[in-house]
Amino acid sequence: MNEKQLENEICQLAQTEGIGSIYERIVLSRLFRRLIKDYQFRTVAEFGGLEITKGYDNLAFLLSGKRVTLVGNNCLEIKKNWKPKIKPEFCLPQTVGNKKFDLVWNFAVLQVDPNAVSQALGLTSKYFLFFAPNFLNLGMPAHLLYHWITRTECKHAERGSILARTRFGLTRLIEKNGGEVIKSGYIDIPPIPDIGFSIRELKTHYGLPVKSKVAADFDQQTMARVEKLGVIEKLPLPEFARFFFAHHIYAFGKIG
Repeated sequence: MNEKQLENEICQLAQTEGIGSIYERIVLSRLFRRLIKDYQFRTVAEFGGLEITKGYDNLAFLLSGKRVTLVGNNCLEIKKNWKPKIKPEFCLPQTVGNKKFDLVWNFAVLQVDPNAVSQALGLTSKYFLFFAPNFLNLGMPAHLLYHWITRTECKHAERGSILARTRFGLTRLIEKNGGEVIKSGYIDIPPIPDIGFSIRELKTHYGLPVKSKVAADFDQQTMARVEKLGVIEKLPLPEFARFFFAHHIYAFGKIG
């Protein structure tokens, strides 16, 4: 499966999640491919973020021949509902033992559970990759307004420590736990604000009809939209010029 086929499969797997989620997963997949090329990981573990990522974000690693393990409390549920033909290993946190991985990564959990940093670093033999929502994104006021209007408790990733949702704060949190950040920056930068909830979610909350039919050329239409949304992501801008648009922050590094 080549990169185009991989991204088409991501479109299919995330087709009910909205263009924002699809774009997010595709740009993450492209970052993963660059890191695989530069650092030649053999074993990879996604730790603790499975409630958000659903596991299939690891397809870039799996299709590159890497041994991938999903370590999380709901990994058995993901295993039960797994759709892609190629599969990772599934492991509950309490059964990992002394096993170590070349790369351990986590998506948007550290700001909610800071203890996950030390737990994740304890699983890596060398490299880590962490992501957090960007608190400074222009869509944050809309997210807060959504919960105020709907009177719902926030269970999205856009909660928890505000400091950890900044580039400085995420780096500081990692370094306090013994990690050395090699590079950090902004990712998932479409020219649309990150409101943190989907229109489908809003309609479902108010009992409005939700479109369920998917167009026959969904992949082609979606990928065309993804490329258009990537205009800021592709520009050679300094990091400080990206933070108002970026939906997420990343930090890649190693342990001593």
